[in-house]
Amino acid sequence: MIDARKLRLEVFSDTFAPQVNGVSRTLERLVRAFERRRAAVLGETVDVPGALPDPLSRA
Repeated sequence: MIDARKLRLEVFSDTFAPQVNGVSRTLERLVRAFERRRAAVLGETVDVPGALPDPLSRA
């Protein structure tokens, strides 16, 4: 396994959990894979005032 302790990753997306869709699930897997390799990972998303929750969300 690659030791990625020096790697710092910041992921920008308009969808993350608790939304459930292909993008959020893929990003979740990507972040977990980097964290297993000891990389520092930060997720950033937009905050849209008045936005409705994802209608397909199971949350």
